[in-house]
Amino acid sequence: MSQRRSGLLSGLVMGFIAMLVCAVGLGAVLVFWDYLPVFARTYGGGVPLMSALALVAGLLVGWAIRLVRARSLALPWAAALYATAAVPLGWIGGSAPYGHLTLGGGRADPLTLTVDDFLDGLPYVAQTIWRAFATSWEPWVPLPVAAIPAFALVLARALRMRRGARAAAGNATKDEPTEAQPEPEYRAPFEPAQSAGTPAPPAGDLFTPRKPSHD
Repeated sequence: MSQRRSGLLSGLVMGFIAMLVCAVGLGAVLVFWDYLPVFARTYGGGVPLMSALALVAGLLVGWAIRLVRARSLALPWAAALYATAAVPLGWIGGSAPYGHLTLGGGRADPLTLTVDDFLDGLPYVAQTIWRAFATSWEPWVPLPVAAIPAFALVLARALRMRRGARAAAGNATKDEPTEAQPEPEYRAPFEPAQSAGTPAPPAGDLFTPRKPSHD
C-alpha cells in the first residue's frame, strides 16, 4: 500500500488563497469605514472592531486549511502566519487608495477610487503602518487574535488525522494473515517419530533370513 501524503503542499496553497481573501475583506472594511456605525468605529479607538475582524480572518484561514485534511504538523504554524499576515495586508490594501491612515472625514467617495489611487498611496501607507507597529501597542493586538484560532483549528485536525492513520495501520497489521503452521504428522501408538523429509526404512519380512551378528 502506498504511503499517504501529508497534505502539506495542498494546505499551504489553500492557506495562501484564504489569506488573500481575508486581506481583501479587511481592506474592503477600511474602504467603507465611514459607512460603519460611529460607535463601532470609535469605541476603544477601533481596536475591538479590528480584533473582531481579525478573529474572523483567523477562523476562515483555519477552516480553509482544515478542508485539506492534512496530517503535517507544520501546517498549524503556517496557518498562524497566514492569519497574522492577512491583517496588515488588509490594512495596507484598504488604506492605500486614500494615501493615509486617518479614518475620518475629507476622504473621497469609495466608489470613485481607481487603481492609480491605490498604487500612488501604497508606499506611503506601508511605511506609515510600519511606524505604527514600532511606536504603538494597538496594532499588535489583532495579530494574536487572528493567529491563535487558525493555529488551534489546524492543529486539532492534524492530530486527529494522525491518530486515525495510526489506528488504521494497527488494524491493517492485525488483519494480516499469519503463516500456516504445518500439521503434525500422524503416528500410530508406539510408533517412533519420523522426520518429515526422511522416509522411514522398510520393515523387514518375518521370513527373511537375517545375517547373524558377530560378538
